Amino acid sequence: MGVSFPLETFFVWQEQLDCCEMTMTVGRVFSKLLAAPLESFAVFNDHDAPRKRAMLVHRELSSFGEPPALEAMVEKTESRLANGWFRDRQKERKLHLPGDSRSICFVLPAKDGLPDIALVLNLNGRCLRATNIVPNGKALSLNAYNSLLVQFYLAFLQPAASEAGVQIQLSSAERTIDEAFGWNSVEALKSFSQCANKERSHPADRLRWLDFLVTLRGRRIHCEELDVLAEWLIADGWPDDKVRKMISESEFASEFLRAICRNEIAPLPK
Repeated sequence: MGVSFPLETFFVWQEQLDCCEMTMTVGRVFSKLLAAPLESFAVFNDHDAPRKRAMLVHRELSSFGEPPALEAMVEKTESRLANGWFRDRQKERKLHLPGDSRSICFVLPAKDGLPDIALVLNLNGRCLRATNIVPNGKALSLNAYNSLLVQFYLAFLQPAASEAGVQIQLSSAERTIDEAFGWNSVEALKSFSQCANKERSHPADRLRWLDFLVTLRGRRIHCEELDVLAEWLIADGWPDDKVRKMISESEFASEFLRAICRNEIAPLPK
């Protein structure tokens, strides 16, 4: 159903709302960017470097198949566990999820300078996903998170999936702006950024920015995608204070547009 609405209006509402959660998200984005070492970013040396710049992100693991096949994969994974890994069914019983979803928890006791690790999978119908790797009492770096996930995948999940006859996917540790937002959104973003005055606001720039935000309709923007957007904007020459505002507006617009799709709100009168 087509929806037409004056999106500009809602950023006035945004300033009047309790934006605590959004502020925390923007803070997380910039904390990661400021704390990240230079090697956290892979840069391709050409005229289009901002677009091709890839940021290191948490890898994602997922598998799709018929429920009996996914159940079989979980059982085969458990039977292959070694090097201290074990399945913690007691912890699973404490992880209550809504509906038919349930958690599968594999634990690695503390070793080699790492704390106790719990790798949590979520099984929901025809989908199995790795939702988190939770350390006990100690922060886990991005590289350590990805390394543990890859090790578990190669040693246990991949061979179990092959035996069960299901496909399993492990995403890349790097993500570009194109991968995070898609071609249409990135073209709108480039059009805005190339034409905009990065120091002083202009009504035409604002319209092009809103054009980009409208391309986010129906999508949930995750924290790591906001990281990629913030890093891209900074690399393209935007000042930090303006990037903070744009990240905040991007998150708000994504959630607001998803609410419109969810509730099928009728077009507002002109």
